[in-house]
Amino acid sequence: MGRLGNVVRLSIVTTSNNNDYDGCVLHRNQVFIDTLSELANRHKLDAELIVVEWNPPQDRPGLSQALSWPKSRLKTRIVVVPRHVHDTIGNSDKIPFFQMWAKNVGIRRAKGDFVLCTNADLIFGNEMIAWLAQGDFVEAAYYRATRHDLSEKIIPDGDVDYRLYFCRRHVIRINDSKKGLHSNACGDFMLMAREHWHACRGYPELPLWSIFVDGLLLHAAYASGLEEVRLEYPFYHIAHDLAWTNSEELGKRYPILDRQTEYNPWVNKMLAEKRTINPNGANWGFSLEELDEIAV
Repeated sequence: MGRLGNVVRLSIVTTSNNNDYDGCVLHRNQVFIDTLSELANRHKLDAELIVVEWNPPQDRPGLSQALSWPKSRLKTRIVVVPRHVHDTIGNSDKIPFFQMWAKNVGIRRAKGDFVLCTNADLIFGNEMIAWLAQGDFVEAAYYRATRHDLSEKIIPDGDVDYRLYFCRRHVIRINDSKKGLHSNACGDFMLMAREHWHACRGYPELPLWSIFVDGLLLHAAYASGLEEVRLEYPFYHIAHDLAWTNSEELGKRYPILDRQTEYNPWVNKMLAEKRTINPNGANWGFSLEELDEIAV
């Protein structure tokens, strides 16, 4: 049992569905699962993996069937958020996938003392998984790590150590933050105690594309008094069609949070008043919704 009385020390929350918009979604998801599972076995990481399958296409197999699920120490469950739930959100006809709402679904159902929110197009290395396996997390902090972007969409199958070598050889961008808090690509790695996720009420549930929403949560955590800890262990992001799209380009395609008129004033107000500002109600993460869960 975890020291806060939960079932496991760590819950890993990620999201996806089988929309396959660029022909590589399932490949990225499979690489994420295979690498995480193998390294969890290698480093004796006992954790639960929650995959929130948001708005799954009705004409395609679900993730439990579309992906292979290797034998692993991870306790894995898929939480399915159906179309009719997605359709209750504004702009649901324009945005097919609400990433941060989906992560909130996982956070609300996590059983671990600590929760790591991440994405299913990432590759973690030996050092990161070994550190997670130790579970020596500080409750008064949140943890960030730096995303390294890859040039490639297709990652080699087979030996995990060669896969990681391949990643190191194909880095084209390092998403560090030189000044201030490490908010750059913070939606890909944000780890803190489950009670702090709940105190912040998760990611703000806005009827918008997810860009900048992750930064609101990070600043809310910092404004609430948590210390930021930057890990030295890199992780890798597999290339895809939206990977390098900037906010101006995204804003032409989807409703987004405006950085200058909405994001910056919101962040500055939280920092000035040293408190979380979040419009989410008590039912954030669709906590009252009975959602199907699939153990894999």
